[in-house]
Order: sequence, then C-alpha cells, then structure tokens
Amino acid sequence: MGILKSLTGQTAYYGISSVAGRLLNYLLTPLWSMLIVPPERMGVVHYLYALAALMNVLLTYGMETAFFRFSSDPAYDRRKVSNTAFTSLFLSTTVLLVCGLAFYRQLAGAIGYQEQATCVGLFVVIVALDTYAVIPFAKLRLENRALRYAVVRLAGIVLTVCTNLLLIYFLPRFGVLEIDVRSI
Repeated sequence: MGILKSLTGQTAYYGISSVAGRLLNYLLTPLWSMLIVPPERMGVVHYLYALAALMNVLLTYGMETAFFRFSSDPAYDRRKVSNTAFTSLFLSTTVLLVCGLAFYRQLAGAIGYQEQATCVGLFVVIVALDTYAVIPFAKLRLENRALRYAVVRLAGIVLTVCTNLLLIYFLPRFGVLEIDVRSI
C-alpha cells in the first residue's frame, strides 16, 4: 500500500505542475488577445509556441530518456551519467544559442516574421533555457524528489505569469512600456 500511496503523491506533484502551466497559459490567452492590437499579431506567438515544442524535442534528442535508462542501471555510475547527459545538452544547446542570437534576424526573415525579429531572438533564449533545465528536472524525478520538482516548476510558472502581467498589463497602464507581441 505504501508504494501506491507514494506513486499517487508523485503523480499528483508532477501532474499539478504540468497542468498548472498549461492552464495558466490558456487563461492568459484572452488577456493577450484583448490587449495585442491588431489581433493578427498574435500569429507570431502561436507560431513560435508551436516551434518551441518541436525545438524542445529536437534539442533534447532523447537525452532525458537515455538519462533515465542509464541512471537506473546499476552497471553505470549515476553521477557520471548525469554529468555526461548535462554536458552533452549544454554544449549542443549553447552552440544553438550562440548561432541563434547571431542570426536571429535572418531566422525571423526565413519564417516570415522579420518585423518581429526581437521575438525570434527571445524565443531562441527561452528554448535554450528550457533545454538546459531538462536534465536537472529529470534528476529530481529520478531521485523521487517530486515536491521539489513541483515547487521549482510552479515557481517558474508563477514567474512567467507575473512577468506577463507586468509587461502586458501594468507597465503599459503607467506609460512605461508599449504593448507589443514581444511583451508575451
């Protein structure tokens, strides 16, 4: 019965942090749609979110799965597996980050959003940060530290929502910042 209770608790922690992120993003969409004018500018946001999902899959190149497989095998040193996985993702992601920041204007032109080149540059940074976090989050899951995993994920979600509200709602109301797609 103890295993079932542990599994239920871990599932709740992992599930809540995952669902909360998607739910809060869903709840922010009407705010974005009301405040970003003209609304067709939102297309760049949706397009970049779709690209982010694809890029996350490509940039992690199955390393999270490999990390779990080899870290769970007693024949391999867990610390060495963790260091190797993180180093591999860190190096490949850093190369992408440097290239992406060097050529973000050209990338924006290639996907038809040259007027929103800054968004593409920010997108490159965000995708890189997400990729850097893959192995540390996997390590928390492997060590059965579900509560810490959920707290860190929820803190990131809260930070994202607060930053969104600050950049889209509060700062423009005080004339500090103009509302734009970059704010999202």
